Amino acid sequence: MINTLNEANINLLHKVQKLTGMSQFEAEVAIDKITKSTPSGFMNIKNLEREGKTTPDIQLVNNFVNRMPPYQGTIYRGIPFSKLEKLQSFLTLIQRNCGYTIDYMTSFTSDELVAEDYAYSAYPVIIRIKNNISGISIKEFLIYSENEIIIPKGTQYRLTHLPKVIEPEEILYIDMEEI
Repeated sequence: MINTLNEANINLLHKVQKLTGMSQFEAEVAIDKITKSTPSGFMNIKNLEREGKTTPDIQLVNNFVNRMPPYQGTIYRGIPFSKLEKLQSFLTLIQRNCGYTIDYMTSFTSDELVAEDYAYSAYPVIIRIKNNISGISIKEFLIYSENEIIIPKGTQYRLTHLPKVIEPEEILYIDMEEI
């Protein structure tokens, strides 16, 4: 499963086994799926979870995410909005619901600059979660450096701060906390 079983990969595999209680095979498959599911492969997982469908691989990845220790610290998600109307619709939704629920496995980052890059648009938004509880870092598993944090489906956030003024091309920071 793991392409190159060098010492670093073997140590990582053992670490995952120890932290999650997974067998070597389960840990190898989960690591393989995590490394292949980002960034574009996430769309398949997202689409299936949105439709309420699952596969053995998705179950294994969810099991992995739920068993790994959470990342400690602030996490960010950059969201680009091309039109003010779309941003206002999103803001209305999170205000009405007093927060936000993750409908499918998704990713945040521990690097604010990465979130800024993803948010870049006419109306950039960054969701900032100050005390992550559920998301896990997959930084060790990836060859590119986005300091990615995987958030499991069903994670809920409560709105704690929403700025009153929206300015085009200025980042709108929305603060939430995990509940």
